[in-house]
Amino acid sequence: MSLSLKVVGAGLKGNIEVPSISTTVKELKEIIAQRLGTTDASSVNVICGGRNLKEDNKRLEEYGVSGSSKLLVTRTSSSSTAQLHAQEKQAKVEDDRASRVARLKCAAEAMARRSGRSTLDSYMLQLEDQNGNAV
Repeated sequence: MSLSLKVVGAGLKGNIEVPSISTTVKELKEIIAQRLGTTDASSVNVICGGRNLKEDNKRLEEYGVSGSSKLLVTRTSSSSTAQLHAQEKQAKVEDDRASRVARLKCAAEAMARRSGRSTLDSYMLQLEDQNGNAV
């Protein structure tokens, strides 16, 4: 059973047909890109109910899209899409690094608070430089 969704933005106005509510975001973007006359679905952004439908593998129903939903479509250039992906990847790397530093700080503070050290105490430390390489 196909589903008709209202679409506005990026030169589109009207309805588009998707196979079902189980259609993935990637498939929706491909349908929209085809309607826009481009093959670059990664340049298509879709917003529904204030939520950016970013995760291509999610189904429309997981985002709460229904037959009465109205989709806002925007487009970015291919280079800015690649730049956004690179920035997101860099932000994730920095978040991971900050998380490792926070765990290391907590462990060092816990070791500093210990009292009654004996010769039986054994510590295993793994140190990293700022790039995450083992020292």
